[in-house]
Amino acid sequence: MAARVPVFAVMADGEYAEQPYPLVTPETTIMVHGGRDSQLRLIEPAINQLVNELGQFGNHPEKYRQLIDRARIWVSGCFAGSIQAEAMTRVYEDLCNQTSADESSLPDWYAHKRRAAEKLMANGHLKAAASA
Repeated sequence: MAARVPVFAVMADGEYAEQPYPLVTPETTIMVHGGRDSQLRLIEPAINQLVNELGQFGNHPEKYRQLIDRARIWVSGCFAGSIQAEAMTRVYEDLCNQTSADESSLPDWYAHKRRAAEKLMANGHLKAAASA
């Protein structure tokens, strides 16, 4: 996503999806649902849908520009190296019980980062992100 490469994902029924802070979302990923058998192998309808999506992207990449730009905003706003470094610092400070009273908790801090990225995506800051 950070490299402006579209992500195609398969989500099987019942698979875990991290709700509070997901990396892949419907707004940033071409998602194929219900695509695995009991041995976790892709089933034919999912393969066909994935091939179709890849073909559509190959034939009309311009139609995926907004999705790619939203994904770039999302990973830059939520998963950039500086954000992950700050998060790990907060984890270790919390483990060592050195978090100051005025600092927000890690979940609150992540929620703030997520809301900020969602706001950028919703407010059409895609052109700015595309040029970054």
